[in-house]
Amino acid sequence: MASYSQYLTKEKEDELRSIANAIVAPGKGILAADESTGSMEKKMASIGLPNTEENRRKYRQLLFTANPDLNKHISGVIMFDETFYQKTDDGVLFVDVLKKQNIIPGIKVDKGIVPMGGTVGECTTQGMDDLNNRCANYKKNGAQFAKWRCVHKISAVTPSHTALVEIAQVLARYASICQQNGLVPIVEPEILPDGEHDLARCQKITETVLSYCYRALNEHHVFLEGTLLKPNMVTAGQGFKGPMPSPDDIALATVTALQRSVPPAVPGVVFLSGGQSEEDASRNLNAINKVVGKKPWALTFSYGRALQASCLAKWAGKDENVKAAQDVFFGRAQANSLASLGKYSGDANADAAASHCQCSCMASYSQFLTKEKEDELRSIAQAIIAPGKGILGEFVLMWYRQLLFTGNPDLGKYISGVIMFDETFYQKADDGVPFVDVLKKQNIIPGIKDGAQFAKWRCVHKISSVTPSSTALVEIAQVLARYASICQQNGLVPIVEPEILPDGNHDIAKCQKITEVVLSYCYRALNENHVFLEGTLLKPNMVTAGQGFTGSKPTPEEVGFATVTALQRSVPAAVPGVVFLSGGQSEEEATLNLNAINKVPGKKPWVLTFSYSRALQASCLAKWGGKSENVKDAQAILLQRAQSNSAASLGKYAAGSNAGGVAGKSLFVANHAY
Repeated sequence: MASYSQYLTKEKEDELRSIANAIVAPGKGILAADESTGSMEKKMASIGLPNTEENRRKYRQLLFTANPDLNKHISGVIMFDETFYQKTDDGVLFVDVLKKQNIIPGIKVDKGIVPMGGTVGECTTQGMDDLNNRCANYKKNGAQFAKWRCVHKISAVTPSHTALVEIAQVLARYASICQQNGLVPIVEPEILPDGEHDLARCQKITETVLSYCYRALNEHHVFLEGTLLKPNMVTAGQGFKGPMPSPDDIALATVTALQRSVPPAVPGVVFLSGGQSEEDASRNLNAINKVVGKKPWALTFSYGRALQASCLAKWAGKDENVKAAQDVFFGRAQANSLASLGKYSGDANADAAASHCQCSCMASYSQFLTKEKEDELRSIAQAIIAPGKGILGEFVLMWYRQLLFTGNPDLGKYISGVIMFDETFYQKADDGVPFVDVLKKQNIIPGIKDGAQFAKWRCVHKISSVTPSSTALVEIAQVLARYASICQQNGLVPIVEPEILPDGNHDIAKCQKITEVVLSYCYRALNENHVFLEGTLLKPNMVTAGQGFTGSKPTPEEVGFATVTALQRSVPAAVPGVVFLSGGQSEEEATLNLNAINKVPGKKPWVLTFSYSRALQASCLAKWGGKSENVKDAQAILLQRAQSNSAASLGKYAAGSNAGGVAGKSLFVANHAY
């Protein structure tokens, strides 16, 4: 289940995962002490001190030896190259000083911002040429993680597509090189606070920037479980003319942006402070951690000035002030430790936080969907994936729909929705009642394949030595995104179905990687088309070996783990639910695999249920045989399969309790055309 075994060994993945998790341990964050020599010039000038190497060393020594309990609040320190090789007064390397305190040493590896040609004042980051050698040396000398910063600006014409692609690719290449050398990469696509933009604009740009980044990280086979993200909080621009958003507004906008763009596989988000005051940075982090909802990542800090400003002022370059300055620094570390747990009550002596205002700007883009429409879509999507329920996909044969829809008064306990063909949507039962009303009377939500309360659109990819191509990945992602946007404009919840066909000789690892790639393309396209993810559902394949695979067939547990891992690496937490297609599996196999998926431990911020057609109906159809006298028995079998998959969607299916006969037969059809 590795990203790609030829890129990282399991031992290296385990090491990277362990380091990343240690950095974002509860109540801990990062001290960013990686200011360049030029940046330190401003700091030293603010206290009237010459910017000499010795003064810089003394200041860093002050920070790194502040308190024997510093490691209770600080898990790691990012250093500049100069600092990485400096020593304390008694000749101990700073790296060793930190390691002795169980604080993880990190290193800034970018070489600064440079203008990007062909853009309107945008920038990229340099330092790639010798990065591999530098990372190897830093790892050899004690570094365990690294940081690379890129920046975006918000204006009427930026960020441009050129900058979005360039920065995402640079960060992905850096991350891959770091991981090859055993360093956890901190990915920092900062959106600068300069500008007059409001909170909603910053939120949307943040979502877009991050969706570009995570598609690029996927394309570069970066092991997300061994990375960290260092983003800006979502704030209004420094030049915004309206009332400044409150911490609660900032928090909701920030968490919403992350939910829509950051895969759950990422262990943690370590926020930069972005020019905020020390107190604002702490209050906003605290508010972020108090937001109710899906937060499958640790949310903590990686602060520079917001940890050091008061400390620097207190020190003022005087030896007699060192202890007092260290106490101030330690106090800020404690404050942000509490904020990372949502337990910070504020500093009564600090400047007041930004003035409060109640913003209603958490929509994707208010001009695209009204809040009422978003609420309606969210409500429908959540009803479809109510616990223990799934979707009945209509079978290709059209003669027995009444049998399906009128099978049992208890069908609504297990089936939340039905996807219909256009013809069926307007048909009626024998007593003249439209099928739509038959379903609604059972509290089953009607959907339609081509376009009701929800819709479905299917695209397919094939796995071979040359497919899926980049052309197909882009085309299918854009088609699904455009469909989803049109659906939402018309009040329909779109089910997005980028199926990967089970044809082929590929193994399960290949299917997993292709699934991750396909989904990362889809979610960047959905973001670009301003689709409201909270009002969508995903209908993917499970991750399986190809039908022509000649090795041992993966077990349900292996299918479950590979499937959940692929979702964790590609599907944003904002998506309410995943309704799997059965993809040619037998009825029993589809149920067993769904059950195994729901039993996988770990981050699963979506409901994981079913949208089965043949895997719900094959036995029912065989029992019916087109004979009216068999209708009741056939309906009983349909209900039984619905009950089985209901239990599987909760991880409570007793294996084999409904196996045998038709239920155990493969339903694979070459090219899966229907």
